[in-house]
Amino acid sequence: MEGADDSGATTWRRARERASAPVRAARRRATMEERNLRAERTAYDRFRTTVADLDVDAPTTASSSAATGGLATVTSMLPSVGGSTATCEDVREAFAETVQPHSVADIQADEPLMETIRAELGDDLAVALAPGTDVTFDRALRSSVLDTVTDRLAEIDAVVDALEREVASLNAVADHVATTFDWLAAVDRDPLDALSFDALRARHADVAAKREATDAVAADRQSFLRARTGGGVDCDVAHDGVSEYLHGTDTYPALDALARTSSVLDDCQRTVRAHLTRRA
Repeated sequence: MEGADDSGATTWRRARERASAPVRAARRRATMEERNLRAERTAYDRFRTTVADLDVDAPTTASSSAATGGLATVTSMLPSVGGSTATCEDVREAFAETVQPHSVADIQADEPLMETIRAELGDDLAVALAPGTDVTFDRALRSSVLDTVTDRLAEIDAVVDALEREVASLNAVADHVATTFDWLAAVDRDPLDALSFDALRARHADVAAKREATDAVAADRQSFLRARTGGGVDCDVAHDGVSEYLHGTDTYPALDALARTSSVLDDCQRTVRAHLTRRA
């Protein structure tokens, strides 16, 4: 922190880029995942609408009663339903056209349709909808499919909410890192040798304040990662789990960026302190 000419300004820009790069990459991953999930949600909506519109047989019931004199009278109640044309194959085809392309978008190899149905809708429905079974697509099965889709949509909504919060948290970190390095570049235009003792003390205090602010942003990020996004009893989302899923081995890119920023501020503070010591 000895005064910045053009080369010094370039050095600060590079330092800013190095510190900001991890959190910017993390933000891109979170934004992309949010966009993909919104597309999958739209696909599920289309699938739900298609399944809800499929024609199924209304139940045919018969009742019998014993009439006076021991004569059995049987009354058949046969509603006019016109017959059902919907089958489990129709459901499989609808799923293949809507949900499957989004579910397997990040899978290199082609995943069999029934494997995707099992992963998305569960084992029971996968067995019921599988080719070669004698299961009839009736009202009960349609209701089961629609209920499962409703649950799946609630899960997606919870994760989208968590991703929105992740992006907002990463934005806060990125903004802090950028503004801190911009401030350092601006104040470094004045050489420390040219500052009075009081000005050096003020500079030391300002850098210390920036470090405290950086520590506060890091604490906020840590609190955020320990929290959960409430999406209902069965689909709360842990933010540290979202971060681990998004960033893999680089689970804490925002905290890494803040740690790098804090380290730079620590170096600057030591430099100013050394000047103060020489002046004392």
